[in-house]
Amino acid sequence: KMVHLIRHGQGYHNLLGDVYRDFGRSDAPLTALGRTQAKGLRVATKILSGIELVVVSPLRRAAETAALSMPHLRTVVPWVGHPAVQETSGKHTCDRRRDRSEIKDDFPWVDWGLVKPERDGVWTADREQPKAVSDRAYAFLLWLRERPEREVAVATHSAWLFTLLNSCVDCADPQLAAWFLTGELRSVVLSYEDYILSD
Repeated sequence: KMVHLIRHGQGYHNLLGDVYRDFGRSDAPLTALGRTQAKGLRVATKILSGIELVVVSPLRRAAETAALSMPHLRTVVPWVGHPAVQETSGKHTCDRRRDRSEIKDDFPWVDWGLVKPERDGVWTADREQPKAVSDRAYAFLLWLRERPEREVAVATHSAWLFTLLNSCVDCADPQLAAWFLTGELRSVVLSYEDYILSD
């Protein structure tokens, strides 16, 4: 499968860091620069004319980036909100998602059926462990393997992308596994191989 991985544009949590988190704000939106970065991806996403599915994190900054970078696909292909591609959860309130009903109001063309329950049930005061993030990323790969679409765009987050590319897949090119900049898009080909484990 051809997968176009997109890190969200600059969010207020990127700009203000600890100040934003100390005020307990949830689900950071994009800054003006972040919106510009997302719109800047439009040229690339229009060239990638084979996209058949858009997957977005339930966090606002990723969904907003997808909406601004691929408006031409809103009514053309399915859009799915997927909890497995959400950023590393816990501790930082910017990574706590809003209620599902709020997200649905902002992005009504996205199918949010996989995002349950209504309130974020994953976020806690403790940071999610790396293995848990890796397990989510791997579960997403398995879900994606079963989808019929051959070309997919995924709007998500830096730590999740780093985990995916460094612990769940073998990257032929180490540059692909490097940390993503805000508003960056990288295209990868996923080749699934079934391994048979024996005693």
